Amino acid sequence: MNFTEDLDSKPLKKGKLGPLDIYPQEEKQREDELTSEFVRSGFRNQIPELLSEYEYQSIGKDQPISTNSNFDNDVIRVLLQIVNKKEESNVNSQIEASKKQSLPAKTSQSFRPSLILMTGNQKTKESAYAWFKQLANNEPLIKLAKKIPVFNKRADNLPEILITLYEYQVSISRSVWYLKIMVLGCTTNLTEANKKKRQTTIDVSSEWSVSLVRLLKEMFLRLQFYELSAASGHQHQSLPANMTLEGFMKVDNLNSILLPIINHNYLTEKKLKCLWTFTTKLTRAMLDQNLLDKQMILESLLDLLEKSAIQNRSAHINKSSEKASWEKYILTLKKERK
Repeated sequence: MNFTEDLDSKPLKKGKLGPLDIYPQEEKQREDELTSEFVRSGFRNQIPELLSEYEYQSIGKDQPISTNSNFDNDVIRVLLQIVNKKEESNVNSQIEASKKQSLPAKTSQSFRPSLILMTGNQKTKESAYAWFKQLANNEPLIKLAKKIPVFNKRADNLPEILITLYEYQVSISRSVWYLKIMVLGCTTNLTEANKKKRQTTIDVSSEWSVSLVRLLKEMFLRLQFYELSAASGHQHQSLPANMTLEGFMKVDNLNSILLPIINHNYLTEKKLKCLWTFTTKLTRAMLDQNLLDKQMILESLLDLLEKSAIQNRSAHINKSSEKASWEKYILTLKKERK
C-alpha cells in the first residue's frame, strides 16, 4: 500500500498516539507484487544468506587454512617453547638479582689509586720526591694517578703537605688536585678500616680546617713579630731557634696558645712570606672547591684579626697586598654567611 502524503507535511514531533510513522517508499517494491505465492502465503522478508550463518563464516571458507591434524600440534609446540623461554629468563634474572645483593659493591667502579707511603724506606721516599717533581713539571695527571704518595697521619698532615707542595713549586691547580686525591684516599682507607668496626662519620674537611687554622695562625703571628720588630727599629733577620711561639705570644699579651708546627728552616722572614703567600692562595682555592669548612676558617681568621696587634698598630705598619687581598676575601665570605 502506497502512501502519497507529502513528507513536508509530516510533523516535526511525533505524538504518543496517532497513525504510524511514514517512510519513503520505492516505486517498484517486491512486497507490492501480487504473485500467487504472496497472495497465498503473504510477503516474507528473506534474510540475506551471509547473515543467516555465524559471523566470519565466509572468511573461514575463503582462507586457505590447512586442515592437517598436525597444525594444532605445531601451534601448541611453539606456544610451549615461548612459555618455557620466559620462565627460563625469569629464573635467570632472579638468580642475578640475588647475586648482586649478596656480593659487596665492586671497588673497581670507583677510582682507587695506588698509594705510596711517605714514611717508608729510603727508596720509597726517593720515588715519592721524584713524583712531586713530575707533578711540578706539568706531567700528565693520568700518568701521575697510577702511583700517588701519601702521608702517614690523616688530620695533622696538612701543614706537611702544604710545605712539601711549596718546596717543589707545585701550581695551585695541581695542588688542589693532589689534595682531592688525598681526601679520596683518606675516605677510602677509613671506610675499609671500619668495615668490621662501628661506622663513624668521616669528615676530612673539618679536620684539615683545624690543622690549617693552626698553621695560618702561627705564620701570621711570626710575620707580625717581624713587622713589629721593623716598626720599633729592631731589625731581626730570623727568630732564635729556641724561641717558641708560646713565648712570642706571651710577649704580645695574646690569650690563645699554639704550638709551633713550622720547621725552623722557615724562620727567616723571606721564606716565611713566600710560604704565607702560597698557603693563603691555596687555602682560597680549597675553600672554593669545598675542601675546607668555610665557617670554621672564617670564624678563626676573623678572631685572629681582631686579636692581633697588627690592627691595633695599623698606623705604624703598612699591610702587604697579599694580606689586604686575603682580608677582602674574608669579608666576602662573611657576607655569604649572612
